[in-house]
Amino acid sequence: MRPERSLSSRLPSLRTYLWSCTAAALSVFAVACGNPTGISMELTVITPDVTALNAWVAGNMLVVQLTLGDPSISLSDADRIPIAVQSASNDAERVLARPLICEDSEYGKVVCGQVFIGTDPGDLGTVARRLREFGAFIFSQLGGGTSVVAHFPYGALEDILATVGRWPETRWVEPHGVLVSGAQENSVPVSLEIRGFMAIENTAVTPGNDFLEAAPGDVLHVEYVSPGRPPLVKEVTFQ
Repeated sequence: MRPERSLSSRLPSLRTYLWSCTAAALSVFAVACGNPTGISMELTVITPDVTALNAWVAGNMLVVQLTLGDPSISLSDADRIPIAVQSASNDAERVLARPLICEDSEYGKVVCGQVFIGTDPGDLGTVARRLREFGAFIFSQLGGGTSVVAHFPYGALEDILATVGRWPETRWVEPHGVLVSGAQENSVPVSLEIRGFMAIENTAVTPGNDFLEAAPGDVLHVEYVSPGRPPLVKEVTFQ
């Protein structure tokens, strides 16, 4: 059943969502937190003009895609676009979207916020628990669990690599690099493909924990509000 008013207006403030940091201004916020493990939660939340919103469920993950009204907009590595999401189980979260592809001075083009982690299958549970400290999760498993792709909504690539590399369960860690063909180089910049990812869990609801709690069959209400525009809404079902 569709909420009677904007989902964004029903969610707790960014102060609650973004690790109890301080937010300021209406459409552009600077949010910063220190973290003793080396991955900073510092980011800038922006609300640019968006003309289209799409969302779908891939396994135990919600994927949200945005189309920007101004394709020439320049987004920094710290910029995040918040999309409100609520499950029928009454969990409310904000998915932080950013360009799918980032340009790194050392590694070239990489998938933003994603790294490969080499580990042992028996250590997957421990790795997943460590990732949760940063709102991160196992995006996919490779080689029967001998390596995984992890997605981090927060943190600079170099800090993620350094922190994950210190975990006893980590055998190796590297960026999720991508190859871009010459045809793609000359078309719309791949950095303008804006996506956000969030893990879905069938467990007790904890609003604002960067994980979406939902039961099979739940309708997920996804909503983005551009300044001066009606809300963009997409509803999908978690199976």
